[in-house]
Amino acid sequence: MNPVDSTRTRKTILQAANRVVLRDGSNSLTLDAVAKEAGVSKGGLLYHFPSKDALISAMVDDLIQTADESMRVLQAGDPNPRGSWTRAYINVCRESDETDSISAAMIPAAASNPELLEPMRKMYEIWQRKLDEDLGDRSTSTLIRLALDGLWLVELFNLNPPRGARRDEFFNMVIKMTEHE
Repeated sequence: MNPVDSTRTRKTILQAANRVVLRDGSNSLTLDAVAKEAGVSKGGLLYHFPSKDALISAMVDDLIQTADESMRVLQAGDPNPRGSWTRAYINVCRESDETDSISAAMIPAAASNPELLEPMRKMYEIWQRKLDEDLGDRSTSTLIRLALDGLWLVELFNLNPPRGARRDEFFNMVIKMTEHE
């Protein structure tokens, strides 16, 4: 298999795994279900991901890479350098597709083997450090991160999350916190 096809197949399998979790729940994440959803043989799936843990680990890694790339793009397009990384972080969190991907990757990881979340723990440490440096105010940066994490949890478990205009107001308020000296 050439490298381009291999990369494309890996991505197809990871997207299929996210769809299985989002549609059917984390308990439905099996290699058979993912292979079927991806339209590949189980052997083809095992070529790329030799175990369920390897698949979940790749889901977490893919989530981190996707979020980092989205933040880089958004930060590059922000005309105000102060708080630009934080606003990029906020806007990535704002996107529902990103939230769904986080959920799809983290739920099976935590349920099956909490050690698979270690890359995410390390990334959160890096993100917190970047938030602190970007705003120069550890209290505000921590408050922003925890507010976004809280929103993610209430949306994930459908615990009366803010919707529509109220959700937009929340994000606008958090973004305003990045614009003050």
